[in-house]
Parts: sequence; C-alpha cells; structure tokens
Amino acid sequence: MRNEKKFSISSRKKILPQMFDVRPVNKAGELDVEKIKKIKKTVKISREALARRQKLQKQEKNNTIFNEELERFKKTLLAERTISDQNRIKREKENRKIESARNNFFKKFKSWLTKSYIKIGYFWQKRTFLKYDSLKEKILLKKRLLKKSFFSLVAMSAIGLVILFIFNFTDKSLEIKKNGMIETQKALAEITEGKNNIKKGNFKKSYTQFEDAHQQLAEITKEINNLGDTMVNLTKYVPYLSKISSGKHLVTAGDNISQAGVVATKLVESINEVKTNKEPISYLGLLQRNENNLKKIANFLQTACDNLEEVNLADIPKKNRSQFITTKQNLSQANSAVATFLSEEHILVDILGGNGPRKYLFLFQNNQEMRATGGFIGSYGLLDIFNGKVRQFFIDGIYNPDNQLKIKVVPPIPIQKISVAWSLHDCNWWPDFPTSAEKAIWFYEKTGGPTVDGVIAMTPTVMQKLLKITGPIEMPNYGLTVDENNFVQVIQEQVEVNYDKTLNHPKRVLADLAPKILNRLFNNNNNLDKLTQIADALLESLNEKQILIYSRNWDLEKIISQNNWSGEVLTTPKDYISVINTNINGFKTDGVIDENIYHRSQIEPDGTIVDTLIITRKHNGGDSPYVWWNKVNADYMRVYVPKGSRLISAE
Repeated sequence: MRNEKKFSISSRKKILPQMFDVRPVNKAGELDVEKIKKIKKTVKISREALARRQKLQKQEKNNTIFNEELERFKKTLLAERTISDQNRIKREKENRKIESARNNFFKKFKSWLTKSYIKIGYFWQKRTFLKYDSLKEKILLKKRLLKKSFFSLVAMSAIGLVILFIFNFTDKSLEIKKNGMIETQKALAEITEGKNNIKKGNFKKSYTQFEDAHQQLAEITKEINNLGDTMVNLTKYVPYLSKISSGKHLVTAGDNISQAGVVATKLVESINEVKTNKEPISYLGLLQRNENNLKKIANFLQTACDNLEEVNLADIPKKNRSQFITTKQNLSQANSAVATFLSEEHILVDILGGNGPRKYLFLFQNNQEMRATGGFIGSYGLLDIFNGKVRQFFIDGIYNPDNQLKIKVVPPIPIQKISVAWSLHDCNWWPDFPTSAEKAIWFYEKTGGPTVDGVIAMTPTVMQKLLKITGPIEMPNYGLTVDENNFVQVIQEQVEVNYDKTLNHPKRVLADLAPKILNRLFNNNNNLDKLTQIADALLESLNEKQILIYSRNWDLEKIISQNNWSGEVLTTPKDYISVINTNINGFKTDGVIDENIYHRSQIEPDGTIVDTLIITRKHNGGDSPYVWWNKVNADYMRVYVPKGSRLISAE
C-alpha cells in the first residue's frame, strides 16, 4: 500500500484483531464506502505467477539458443555435403582420367606391335598439326607426344625384361630340377643305407653316408636359393612352376633328415660304447650325456616335417605318392615321439632314481589261470635302481612273502571258498589295475617288504615275444632248451612236476631263466635293429594289456593312463559290458578254454532297451599230455553292466 505508515509494536497490537477483514469500515463497524471510493487500485503479483513467468522466459531463451544451434548445424552439414560431393566428383574425374590413360596405353601398345615408333609419331603429328595453327601449340604437342612415346618405350622395355627373367628363371629351374633329381636320388639312397648300417652297428659307415647325403642335398639347396627365395616361394601358386617350390621343400626336408641321421649315429654309437664298458651301466648318465643330441634330432625332425607340409602332393609322381605319404606319417610319429620324450624327461629321470632310490614290484601273472587283471600271481620280482644304475633285481616265488604275513585279512567272499585268509597272491581281485596294484603294495609292505614306487604286471605272453627275438636259450642245469613255442609247457611242467621236492623251490627255474633272457637281449653284440625289435615287442605287449603299469608318481601315472597302459576301468559316456573271469582253484585250465560272447540289444516300443548276453565256454582238456590241462575249470564270472540296469533273468 502507498503512504504506508510505520507502526510501533503497540500500534500493531491494536490492528491485529482487524486483520481478519481487509475491507475498510467506519467507527461504527460498518463498511466505509466513501473511503473505498478514495482508495486507488493496486496490483500485487503473487510469487507463483512470477515464477511461472520466469520459467517461460527461460524456456523461450533456450528455444532461441537451440534454434540458432540447429541453424548453424544445418549450414555446417550442407557445407560438408557440398565438399563431399565435390571430392566425389573430383575422384570420379580422376578415375576417368586414369581409365582413359590405361585405355590409351593399351591402344598404343597394340599399335606398337604392328607399326614402328617413327610411323606412329609421324601419324600423330600429322593429325595434330591439322588441328593447331599456332607455333606454340605445335611445340607443346611435340613435347606431349615425346613424353607419351618415352613412357611407352619404358613400359615395353619393362615387359620385355620381365618376360626375359621368367624364361631365364624357368630355364635355370628346369636345369636344377634335372640335376637335382639325380643328386636327390643318390642322397636318398645314402640315407637309406645309413639307416640300415645304424641297425647293423656299422656306425662309421652310416656316419659317412649321412654326411655325404647332407653335402649333396646342401649343394642342391644352394642352387635353388640362387634362384631367389621369394621367387621360389611364389612358384607354389603357379600351376606348372609349383614343382619348383615343392622340390625345394623336399630337398630341405631330406637335408634335415640326413643331419638328424648324423646326430643319431653319434648317439647310438655312444650308447654302444657304454654297453662295452665293464662298469655297470648308468642309464641316467647316458640320458644326460645325450640330451643335447636328442634336442638336435628333435629340431631337425621338426624342420623336416614343416617342409614336407609345404609340398604339394600333386607335384609328386603318382607312383611315389603312397611312399611319400607313408614317409611323412612315419616322420611325424618319430618327431612326436622325440618331442614327447624330451618334454617328459624329468619323469624318466625320476623313474631311473635320479631323485633318490626307486623300487618297483614286478608281478608275474599266469594267464593259464585267469584273474581279474590278467592271471594268477605265482611269482614276483623286485627292481632296485638308483642314479640310473640297477642295484638289485631278483625273482622269487609268491608264497615266500605270503608266509611272512603276520596279520589275518578276510578275503572277498568268492575266495573264501578256498581260503580263510587273504594274501599277496590273491591281491589282484579288482579288474581296475591301479586298485589291485595298491592292494599288492599294501600286502607286500605287511610281509616285511620295502615300500615300492610302482607295480609292473606281465603275463607269459611277454616272455614268448622276447624269446622270439633272443632265440632258444639253453638251461643245462635243468636239461632244458626254452624257446617261444615251448616256454609255457616247459616252465609249467618244471614248476608243477619236475621241481626239486627237497629244496621246494618250484619257481627257481624262472629266477634262473630271467637273467639269461636279459643278457641275451642287451648283450654287447646286439645292434640297433635288435633293440628296435625289443622295443616293438614291449610296446605291443603294453597295447595288448600283457603288461600293466602303475606308478605312485602322479605325473607318470597320468602319462601311463593317456597311453592306455594303466589297466584302469575307464569312465565311458556310453553303455558297455565287461566280462571278468576269475579262476578259483581251477588249476591252469584256462589255457584250453574257448570262450564265445554273444550280445544283442533290442529297443522296445516304450523306449526301454533289453540286452541279451550269451556266454559259451568250452573246455578242450581232458586227454591232454599235460596233467594241469585235464583238471576242472572253476570260474567265478562277473559281468559289469551300466549303472541302473536291472537283471530280468539268468540261466
């Protein structure tokens, strides 16, 4: 209100009761109309209206700024589009110029082949001078024609040089191919002879042959490299010339094989020298001394494999392709074997006692009397090795440690039919060999034997394979000659019938035979060929499960398992059936038992699967000249089926 008076606190107290009605009144309390007429009108804008107006003003300002920015952006975008269109037009124009120049070049090139340069120049000058009258234009035209003619001449010269280079390259390549084929065949013959001489033990001759092959192939490689490594590599993409690239890789692979042969000769010769030494062989020392040679061989083999991968099979003559594929596969296997050996070398060091003495329990399982892991354990052996040297290896009858067992262990129920106590000779009850091997270690320790680091089980079939390599072995103290054909019968008769009843050591014949076989296998006169046969026989036995291995070294056991040598029961994703025969007091009759297993699966309409298993066993003994084959075969049979299966019936 205008002319507003300042009231004191006391004055304000007087007007407070009247603030409830803002209309003017007189002293009588009635509406003072006269006073209302005199009061001028005033307008008071509330805070809400003011805030709304300010907000509208701010929005209007923001809209103005946005519109200005939008207008500026449109102008910028339009300018950029204009520049982009100009650049596009410029590029198209340049492309048309390039295309035009290219077309002109090919036209002139074609004219060059039919007319001389002078005539072409004269022709263009004549046509052009008719169009231009001024002297300046004529001079410019001459310069332009001279420039074009110069570039045409340079282009033709370059093409000519390239063609000349290709002809020269091809000519040299064919010459190298002709000479290289002869030299390569000679080198390959040297490599083959060198390999044969290593097997025969002619190390000096084999070394010379591998070295000669290396020199011949190195010379061919040098000639090929003179052609230019890049050019030779590029020929693999040219149909006819691809044989040049393949030939280079073949020669390089052969050279690496010959160098590997040189190193292998040195390695085998060093092994042979150790064998002739009267001192006990340290296999660990032998490994350590030849580690570098093995690494060199691995590098050469890897390089050879890499080069063979670059060879185009179509470039190999048809009559030699199968041989090439076989060689490539064999080389890859050899390379993989050497690489694996080097990568797992630390495990071999541990096996050989490089980290302390190692002891291994041997279980000789007779497959003429079947048990879950391969046969009845009639004999055992103990190998003690330290720092690569065999300190002790002996073989003994299984009942000797059994008699030292002081505790009584209840056997599985089927064995209780023949024995109230469980011992080492019946420990291989479980078809899972690691489980049975652990039980064998436990029993052996309880009999007073040392703690062993692993268990190796083998059947007589292994001995038959080794006797095939050694040939017949004389045993004059027994009046016997043992070979691969009579081993089972002769040894069985000696153990069952002809042993000295007074000494009562029926298994001594095995203890006396084992060192004779080992001496024959690893004597000084054996060459690499015989050692290879031994390795093949042992590998074959491992794959056939005639040899099973268990190690308490987890790293080694993992490798054994990966190679399927552990004899463990595998976890399979699909259904399976496993038939396990256990001869319980059935004598050695499994050698004359024929077993046939018939299995059929039938899927019913409701989706269930019904399996039918028929097992037929025929005893072929009874009138055999060997008494142990004429006895009753008592077999405890287990059939393992998928978990959750239900037996419908059994007959």
